[in-house]
Amino acid sequence: MNRKVLYILLVFCTMALRAWPQKYTLTGQVDPVVHVGENFKLRYQVNTTDARNFTLGQIPDGIDVLIGPSQSTSISTVMVNGSTTTNETLTLTYVLSASQTGKFTIPPASIKAGGQVVKSSALTVQVIAAGGQGGRQQGAAVASSGREFFVQVIPSKRRVSEYEPFLLTYKVCWHPDVPVFNLDPISLELQDVYMQAYNDVQQKSRQVENVGGRVLVTVDWQQYVIYPQKAGRLHIPAMKFVGYLRENVDYDPFDPFAQGYREVPRQLTAPAVDIDVEPLPERPADFSGGVGHFTVSAQLDQQQVKENTPVTLSVKVSGRGNLNMLKEPLVLFPRGFDTYDTKQNEDFELTANGLNGSVSYDFMAVPQRKGTFTIPPVRFTYFDTQTRTYQTAQTDSFRIEVLKGDHVETAMHDYSGTDADAAMSGDIRPLHTGTRSTSPSQAFFATTPYWLLLAAVMIAFALAFSFMRWRAAGQADAVKARGRRANKVAVRRLRRAAQLMRSGKAGEFYDETLRALWGYVGDKLNIPVSQLSRDNISQRLSERGVSADTARSFIEAIDECEFVRYAPGDPQGNMNRVYEKSIAAIEQIESVRPQKKSAPASVSLLCPLLFLLPLSAAAQNDTLAVRDTEPQAATTTAVRDSDSQVATATADGKVQADEAYAEQEYEQAIATYQQLLSSQPTAELFYNLGCAYYRLDSLPQAILAWERALRLSPADDDTRFNLQLARAKTADRLAPEREMFFVTWYHSLVRLLTVDAWALVALVSLALALTLLLVWYFAFSERLRRVAFMAAVALLALCLLAHLFAWQQRRALADRSAAIVMQPSITVRSIPSDSGPEVFTIHAGTRVTITDDTMSDWRQVLLPDGRQGWVQLQAIEQI
Repeated sequence: MNRKVLYILLVFCTMALRAWPQKYTLTGQVDPVVHVGENFKLRYQVNTTDARNFTLGQIPDGIDVLIGPSQSTSISTVMVNGSTTTNETLTLTYVLSASQTGKFTIPPASIKAGGQVVKSSALTVQVIAAGGQGGRQQGAAVASSGREFFVQVIPSKRRVSEYEPFLLTYKVCWHPDVPVFNLDPISLELQDVYMQAYNDVQQKSRQVENVGGRVLVTVDWQQYVIYPQKAGRLHIPAMKFVGYLRENVDYDPFDPFAQGYREVPRQLTAPAVDIDVEPLPERPADFSGGVGHFTVSAQLDQQQVKENTPVTLSVKVSGRGNLNMLKEPLVLFPRGFDTYDTKQNEDFELTANGLNGSVSYDFMAVPQRKGTFTIPPVRFTYFDTQTRTYQTAQTDSFRIEVLKGDHVETAMHDYSGTDADAAMSGDIRPLHTGTRSTSPSQAFFATTPYWLLLAAVMIAFALAFSFMRWRAAGQADAVKARGRRANKVAVRRLRRAAQLMRSGKAGEFYDETLRALWGYVGDKLNIPVSQLSRDNISQRLSERGVSADTARSFIEAIDECEFVRYAPGDPQGNMNRVYEKSIAAIEQIESVRPQKKSAPASVSLLCPLLFLLPLSAAAQNDTLAVRDTEPQAATTTAVRDSDSQVATATADGKVQADEAYAEQEYEQAIATYQQLLSSQPTAELFYNLGCAYYRLDSLPQAILAWERALRLSPADDDTRFNLQLARAKTADRLAPEREMFFVTWYHSLVRLLTVDAWALVALVSLALALTLLLVWYFAFSERLRRVAFMAAVALLALCLLAHLFAWQQRRALADRSAAIVMQPSITVRSIPSDSGPEVFTIHAGTRVTITDDTMSDWRQVLLPDGRQGWVQLQAIEQI
């Protein structure tokens, strides 16, 4: 059932479309210039074959109808994407001949098609005298001279103002006897202009004009609408291009591909033209960049809304001129309105006098508090090319009533939320409350504690290196090492001998005891066992400061051991006597201590210095204290009391200002903050001042206050976040000047961490690098030494880079050449004079860099995108 209904509807729609009246046209065509006695054709075409009752207009006297009308029809079918289109054409042709010269008008013709009577337009034909050979020969080539085939360059205006559009036409002219076949396109390129191609169609219309007293065929071959961007003389250079004439040639009639003509190229030269471009008069501060004639209108979509409900103000600029070069109008919403990006719509067409139409701007804002507000009129200042003066068009003001919204009060008053809440809502970070912020703050990098900590790391490394080297030097002395180990080896051997004695193994006992005695004295005196003798033992012991009795007792212990080894008697008693005598001899030698060497010179020198440093600092402090105390002993207590009172007053005033801010009394909070800053500027006070200005939509003052807060506290993340948010709302969102990719990477790396974070990286990397240098110097493993050395070098490089990055960030924050634009918009000029040429315009809140401050009332500034110029001193405020 559904299919049947669908089929019936389809058939009905098809019949309705066929019954819909079709638009029919009747078009006439005739050669614009003919000769006397020359036959020419008059054609009429209608876009259907179902036509009848054709009526030709009254042919004027002097023109005879020789043949006609002859009819021909054509039907073509085109299929595109499954859709079939059929085109039908009926052509009626007459052959005419003119018997006298003059300009003749053929009245409109008519025909009946589809029940409608369709008429054509009137046609004009110019009849000129025949040539020297009785008229133009059909298809014959005629020699072309400069007066028969040439190009004219015709500007619509010879004197224009900057940005004022004018039409430049390349008109090709030729004598009717010149058989022009085709022309090459013209490629025009100019500097300091903006161009648009005009009347850029494939089929150019030919006209008959009187050029220099002669009747010529002309065609506007190419046209451009040009907007000069720079004052001075605009030179349009001469250009050359090629035109093609048709020349008859003999051809083989039996060759189906042969043609009876050929194309003969002729070079044409378009002459040069100069246009005087006058500079615009001194431009007002609110100049929109428009040159032409414009009107402005505005419409507010709602007169009454609730809080947090968006409203849209549509501003429409209409007129004729350089509509594509207009600046966005400045709309000043009341404070308490959050604004968003503007949407722009263009509706214009290109004409000979520039663009004609309109440009619409939709400004969306969201009111954040209830009340009745007034949106001031939108002003649009442009240069009127008719009066040659600046004109200002403006809209009406709009009153808007904001009602209390649903669940808005908490969001309105709670500006002390968490950082996460602020980030999620797109709002600024909360206020810095409390009394902790009554003293200036600064970064840790490059402060006295930082340098002391850095020096402590270096001193610790020097101490560790000296100690370990001194210890390593002692361990490297093999003689001293053997001497220190001699007692331990002898004791170990005597313990074993005691075990052998208790086991009753006399032979092994005496052997172990002798090895203990000879080995001890050999290690102690650094004498090989093969060279040991009783004489050199006595001599060497004497050199070490051992007395003769002690040396004799040690030798007797050796002799006793060798004697009783084979002596008869009580074996147990002999072993006990030898064991005790050996121990006594070693103890006597060990009791003699050689004179110790002094510690390394570096340690001996460094230790007194370490003790002298605090002493000297204390002495210096005492001296300063004495100097300060002597002349000001009577006022010290008073100064301390005054400072305490100022701190207390500052803390109390800040609490009051914070309370006024929380109650949305922003003007009162600003006044209090400024009063406190005049006596004691701190980062927290500047930060809170910027928040108060931001709530009043005073972006330039807020940006300036946060910039100053960042000077005093470079590591404050809240200040950085608020600055970034405020800069995103300024009118001039300047892209930084292009730089090489590796420079961009380097700057991103420098800004990766804060100043103090880079300082901490520098300290930690330095400590680790020095530790690894100790490992590399004193380690025994070759692989460990290699790895430690490479890691130490990398960490030292990291330390140097971290110091460099921290220094660069600190230097950028401490740069005093930066300034903020405080006026709504200012004109930047090329020279420090009110009459100097305007370079560009910047708006409130834009950060600039002062590059020249030698003039009293002017400053040369540099923008982030590389542009520079001069501005008045009163328009900016230095950070």
